[in-house]
Amino acid sequence: MTKLELINRIFKTQVKKYIPELSLTFIFIILTSLTTAATAWLLDPAIKEIFENKNTKMLYLIPVAIVFTFIIKAFSIYGTRIITIKVGIKIIKNIQTLMAQKFLLSDISHITKKHSGKYLSNFTNDTKILFDVLTGVVVTLFKETFTLIALLGLMFYHDWQLSLLAIIMIPIAAFSSRNLGKKMGKKVHISLEASDKFMKFLSEMIKGSWLIKIYQKEEEELKKISMVIDERFKAIRKVEQTRLGAGPIMEVISALAIAIVVFFAGYRSMQGAITLGEFVSFLAALMLAYQPVRALAGIN
Repeated sequence: MTKLELINRIFKTQVKKYIPELSLTFIFIILTSLTTAATAWLLDPAIKEIFENKNTKMLYLIPVAIVFTFIIKAFSIYGTRIITIKVGIKIIKNIQTLMAQKFLLSDISHITKKHSGKYLSNFTNDTKILFDVLTGVVVTLFKETFTLIALLGLMFYHDWQLSLLAIIMIPIAAFSSRNLGKKMGKKVHISLEASDKFMKFLSEMIKGSWLIKIYQKEEEELKKISMVIDERFKAIRKVEQTRLGAGPIMEVISALAIAIVVFFAGYRSMQGAITLGEFVSFLAALMLAYQPVRALAGIN
């Protein structure tokens, strides 16, 4: 079964019935995206009205607007997480119940084909990963997509020429993250196999503990499980090393994008084509835009 087939199956059998509950999360996600863009946009009137025009009224209004924007964003993120976790728990509970039903109603020959440790891994590790996907990846997909659209809209609103220049770097960032994502997928697969092996060994050790004691094999079994544990954590470490490798690459790409934009924005400012407030707001939107790009590219 391919990834798309699996996603489609889970959506039809489990997620679809919770769409009414999840619909509120889309409102929260849109609010999160708009408030992120609003944070960058507020820098433009702040510089123009407070620092250039010395507008005392705006001196009070803009800080209040910034605080209000962040409060809306915070509650939107909180609301999104609470709803998705609640629905995610329901889905995992349903799936684990169905797995138990399938196991209990299957014939003995089918059950004995798999090791008990594999069943334990299915019930624990695999459902944990599915829960993380349902409550994290799906939300990330929608939230970061809307946020990127909102920020790009703000950038084009300020200066379409600079925006075209800035977004040239976005595909490069996406391509780099996508390659890291593929490597990550391979490392995660190895990590899952190591976890399966650990669960199998642990299951055998617990079931056969009385035999181990009778034949005084404690030291031998301890060496074996130490090797299995070591193998598992080596795989986990490689996953984390690959994941953390995205940080330096994205920082370099972001720095190049910002440097190019600062240079050309400075040139356009000298020509009177862009104001200081517009430039600061544009730069803030550009810097914020690279987080959604990094997140979206790493979803696979």
